[in-house]
Amino acid sequence: MGEHNKEWMTEEIVDGILKRGKLTEIAVKIQKAIVDIFKNSGIYYRIFYRVKTAKSLAEKLNRGGYGFLEGEKHIQDIIGLRIVLYYSDDLSIGQKIMKDTFLMLGTWEKTENKEDQFSASKINGVFWIPEEFMAGYKIPETELPLDPVFELQFRTMFFEGWHEIEHDMRYKTNFADDAFWKGNPDLSRILNCIVANLELCDWSMIHLFDQLAEYHYKEKNWEMMLKSKFRLRISDQHLSEDFINYFNEVPTVIEQIYRCTRSQLIESLMGTIHGEITYNLIIRILNERYVHNREIAKICEHLDYMKGLWSSFQTPTLQRLESSDVFCLEVHLRHKEERTLLEELRTAAHIVQIWAKNKMSDIFDDISEKPDNYKRQTLGYQMVISYHEKLFYYEMEMHHLDMEHPGTIWQMQVLIHRVRTGDEYLTFWVHSICRHPQDMSAAAVFSKPLFVNELSARIGLEDIELLKTSPITIENEESYGRFLRLLYAKERRLPVVVLSAAANEILDGKIVLENIMEEQIEEEKEAEEISKKSLFHSRVFLRKRSFPENRKQLRRKKGEFYGILHAGKLAHIIGMYSHVYLLDREYSEKFGEKLGKEKREIFGSVCIYDCGSIEPSEFFTEEQILGSRFDYNRYVYYEGDVYEKAFRHKLVEMIKRKVLEKHP
Repeated sequence: MGEHNKEWMTEEIVDGILKRGKLTEIAVKIQKAIVDIFKNSGIYYRIFYRVKTAKSLAEKLNRGGYGFLEGEKHIQDIIGLRIVLYYSDDLSIGQKIMKDTFLMLGTWEKTENKEDQFSASKINGVFWIPEEFMAGYKIPETELPLDPVFELQFRTMFFEGWHEIEHDMRYKTNFADDAFWKGNPDLSRILNCIVANLELCDWSMIHLFDQLAEYHYKEKNWEMMLKSKFRLRISDQHLSEDFINYFNEVPTVIEQIYRCTRSQLIESLMGTIHGEITYNLIIRILNERYVHNREIAKICEHLDYMKGLWSSFQTPTLQRLESSDVFCLEVHLRHKEERTLLEELRTAAHIVQIWAKNKMSDIFDDISEKPDNYKRQTLGYQMVISYHEKLFYYEMEMHHLDMEHPGTIWQMQVLIHRVRTGDEYLTFWVHSICRHPQDMSAAAVFSKPLFVNELSARIGLEDIELLKTSPITIENEESYGRFLRLLYAKERRLPVVVLSAAANEILDGKIVLENIMEEQIEEEKEAEEISKKSLFHSRVFLRKRSFPENRKQLRRKKGEFYGILHAGKLAHIIGMYSHVYLLDREYSEKFGEKLGKEKREIFGSVCIYDCGSIEPSEFFTEEQILGSRFDYNRYVYYEGDVYEKAFRHKLVEMIKRKVLEKHP
């Protein structure tokens, strides 16, 4: 956007290119996403958004300095959001939430004040707009020097009013050369001096509540202690009398609660899916994470039970329920010659029976640990078990209310029976369904029952090959042959994920790049030179170019092969409802020839075969995997510290979806 463009860069032209209404929709989506994340933390905040007007943008462009050429800036605040926090110690928490949730461009910009300076601290960050928020709209970065980003600013409540006054009275004036304050430097300085008082207010407010919390702790005012100690949005629901009585009797326990920090509680809340924050919830979470008191755990279980009964009688109107599959699996139970089919039936039925008893013992206290016929029903709950050893048959059907989401019902069916097709074996089938109100936005999640892992460990689950929670390595002809037979078997019920060895060899702990990788890097350098004609496109290119320098490299033993993904972690998650194979370099190359792929394509790739398909449904190269990222990581607080988690998360979700779509 050079000097020659100033004359025609008018408000009308900018408005026609920009489509500000669409940008407003995007800003609203970003705001909602932030609200959804922040409300889970319980911290006090207010959030505002604005979309730069066409007039303001045109004026900014015409002032110069912005353009597509190298060295020219891009506008990064077309969408701006401001989060106002009540307490200054929430600033670091807010920054972490945003950086973990959205993909950040650059780093946080903060005002660094010296000892003798008085000015308001500013915390600004720039983030990429998630693609899923664009809804078919593309920011016209080729027509205007814009980056597809939004700017976010943090302030505290005390500084919010000062900022507005200062911005309006100092910078948003029509007087040249700051004539408004000319001749009055002392008054201008006084405006800044007010900041010092506001900073003191921020600090004093925190310490005031800390002292108040200590007072209520000594006076055994447990609710008021929790409120002043943690300074969070807590509902009006009172602390359970069971907790109050227990804490009064055993004050050492509440002392352990009191020692927990505010940041520990917020971090725990962020890692928990919950509704409104109550005093009872705070006690529960801190106990589960840090205190580990058995009596508190028992009180929580009792409260859950009562809550479940209460919710079953509080549905004012009947409404149609939506049904969603959350887990389904049909496989064979592994049959070994050293054990009879009846022994396998008894073991499998016992595993499911114990799980069902533990799940429903608060409702039905007469469920036997040994498999037997059983039928009971009450409002919102049902348990039906059919067991016939002579017929080699066990069936369990269970319905129960969701204590966290009133009106939601979970249904599970389990069937174990004999199949006679030449060799006798047992088939295991499980199907879990969630039924929820139409107006409930919480879609049912993929949820694998715990007894599936137990069945796998004690008996074994087979889909032609034994299902494992560790990857099956292919490094000889025998294992490669078994792999191909599974891959092309028409009766295969589950997806197959194939990880090829990475392009990098590891020798004596040192990384040696293959020639094919070196050629690839040279080609990227050429492409990079071409892309420099546009600063924006250059940035995009560099963002995508993530290997090999941005890859988290692991030191390995000589001769060990590996994929780009952590195969062990992947198989641990999806190993009970899919097959995970890891090919060494020799068989990666051999498999690539079968697929018609070159070395540079096959090494480090991930290939997926759908249920019953002999052709790959998806194929991802090493470059695609390493270039994967979270645009908007709404799950960051519910996941562990996972390696290459962006792509692996997408892959896991893909496999879960495939399993649910293909359920019997």
